[in-house]
Amino acid sequence: MSDGMNKQSTEFGDLLSMVMAMVQERIGIIIGGTLFFSIAPALCLIPAGISIFALGALNADNFDFLKLIPIMGTVGVCTLAFLASYFALRLGWVAICLKITKAQAAPFSEFFSNFDKLANFLILQFLLTLIISAGMVCLVVPAIFLGIRFCFAPLLVVDQNMGPIDALKTSWTMVEGSGMKIFLAGLAYFVINMIVGMIPLLGIFAQVLAIAFFDLLITSLYRATKGDLIPPG
Repeated sequence: MSDGMNKQSTEFGDLLSMVMAMVQERIGIIIGGTLFFSIAPALCLIPAGISIFALGALNADNFDFLKLIPIMGTVGVCTLAFLASYFALRLGWVAICLKITKAQAAPFSEFFSNFDKLANFLILQFLLTLIISAGMVCLVVPAIFLGIRFCFAPLLVVDQNMGPIDALKTSWTMVEGSGMKIFLAGLAYFVINMIVGMIPLLGIFAQVLAIAFFDLLITSLYRATKGDLIPPG
């Protein structure tokens, strides 16, 4: 794939302007989609919350360990359901970002149109968790470096239908030359989240926009590296 890539020379400031225009043009699907994949999986945790509440209601003086088993089982199942549903919807959100950055229609149905890639996407997320965690053990800098080099991998699974290992290898190569832009995008996302998180109520809405903006920025960098980024309008 790398041999056929025709990189677009795009300055970071130009990318920021493009993404701002994308957000303005597709504000409905961007806000609605981000809220959907962020909040909907949390519904899976409601039975877990009820179970934990029931655990607190148990009489400590007459505690029966057997009553703890179904409660902890419910919490475990709900946690797995939360993770599975989150990544399933996250897969759809990646597909939507890919459509937007190529000036294509990005209907809400994209959330449910890519489940054939879910197995590879889940395996990739598991591998990324292991890799970044290993980097964290070696202090923060290796984790940041690895996170940058592999940040295109989820996009490659969805866009190119790659397996997780091929996606990791290709991302490592593609990111060459774009590392500083990706680092700046991540730094901007972190700073914005820190600032808007302190604003009551409005901060939640701003954080949703920050997530969408960051995802679209990374996707735009990916498309610019491939040479098929299409500005909005």
